[in-house]
Amino acid sequence: MCIGKIFKFLNFRGQRTEDSSLRSVSLKDDSANEPCDPPKPMDWSRLPDELKYLCGPVEKFFPYYQDEMTMADARNEMPAEDWEELKAVGQKIRENRHFPLIDQWITQEDMEGASANLYFFTGLLDLSDIPFQ
Repeated sequence: MCIGKIFKFLNFRGQRTEDSSLRSVSLKDDSANEPCDPPKPMDWSRLPDELKYLCGPVEKFFPYYQDEMTMADARNEMPAEDWEELKAVGQKIRENRHFPLIDQWITQEDMEGASANLYFFTGLLDLSDIPFQ
C-alpha cells in the first residue's frame, strides 16, 4: 500500500462524526488514491542471465503490483495488450521452468529493490490467475 494511502487512512481512523459514530474511509475512493512514487532504478546486475527477460516486464508492470488491492484489480484496469503481455511472461516462466530459479534468487537477495519487485511481480501473476509455476 502506498504511504500516502496509509497516512490518509490514519488521519481518518478514530475521527468521529457529530453523531459519535466512526467515520469510514475507503482506500479506493479518488481522494485516497494518491499516486505512489515510481520505483527507484532497479539493479538487475545479480539476476541470472536466463532471467534477464523479466527486467522489462517487472519495471513496466510496477503500477499494478504496488499493493494487494491494486493487484486484485489489475485485470480490469490494464489495457488488453498489457494483459496479453503479462500472460505471455507467465507462460514463458512456466515453459522455461524458471520459477524455482526466480524463487532461489529472491531468497538469496535482500528483498529490496529488484528482488522485492520481482517477488511482488510473481504475486501479480498469481493473483491474476496467470499460470507461471
